[in-house]
Amino acid sequence: MNAWPFALLLLVVIIETVLSLRWNWTYFSVGIRVFHRVLPVLDPKATTPYEERLEAALSSSAFPPLAFWALEDDRFAFREKIRGGLRLGYPPVMRGNLRLQRRGARVEVIGLLNWFVLVFVGCAVFSVTVLRDPVFPLLAVGLLAVIYSIQFSRFSQVARAAAAEWSMSGSRQNPTVAPEKNDPSQSEPESAREILTARLLNARREVVFRAFSDPLHLAKWWGPAGFTNTFDEFDMRPGGFWRFTMHRPGGADVLNESVFVEVTRPERIVFKHISIPQFEVTLTFAEHDAKTQIGWRMLFGTSAECERVRKFAARGNEENLDRLEAELATMA
Repeated sequence: MNAWPFALLLLVVIIETVLSLRWNWTYFSVGIRVFHRVLPVLDPKATTPYEERLEAALSSSAFPPLAFWALEDDRFAFREKIRGGLRLGYPPVMRGNLRLQRRGARVEVIGLLNWFVLVFVGCAVFSVTVLRDPVFPLLAVGLLAVIYSIQFSRFSQVARAAAAEWSMSGSRQNPTVAPEKNDPSQSEPESAREILTARLLNARREVVFRAFSDPLHLAKWWGPAGFTNTFDEFDMRPGGFWRFTMHRPGGADVLNESVFVEVTRPERIVFKHISIPQFEVTLTFAEHDAKTQIGWRMLFGTSAECERVRKFAARGNEENLDRLEAELATMA
């Protein structure tokens, strides 16, 4: 008599498994969102990545590999493969939906809650209220939390991999936008589109480079005077993302997203700021005796954009270096 909730759970699992294996369009398109990640794509290719490339890019994992299926143009469903070989399997709590948005050049990943989770929670409540057994609910909540954390990390990897697969080198034009004949970035010299800052720092090059490459130090000094930072992601390698929020002294937040282009330890760092305003930053570290000459170059697409940002960036960069010097004093 009291076994009916668990029989219902088994039935839902069977139905959901069949829909998942058949790549049912409605099943992978409609549901409760429990994960959402949007990443901008730097210079997207004319053609979006296909299923095999996405699967190959995500193949190195201790968990079962992910399978992708094209639901329509530029939209994929994805889930864990049933046969994962000798890997750490788990019952997934959400199914994935990947959208490659040509307008705006963005990758969007959505995680929809699997139906069995709702029934599973209902069984847990039934176990407490009717069976007076608290052990099952505690184990259930703990198990679901662990699985969700695993899938959260994997779905984030899907977004990064899709953005990387759809990107091309920064020197090529975005094929989704027709290049203008008089593109300012092609006709204007770089000297008219750059902001330069330099300073001789009283610290060895390895220490200065560590102040940039270690997010615990970087978060303390990055930004003009009075700003604080919350880092969401910092992957300092070519193609890696740097996502963080700058908090203004007055309370307003500024969202920032960049992608690293070049990292040469301990000499050079290049990254592209892909949030608005867009620009490329080149940082160089030259050793002079026991000191370090730092070069800071911001390169914009047009001279007009450069001059607009220069009004506050030139002073802001100097304040940034002031805060860097203060942080280096604590690292000595």
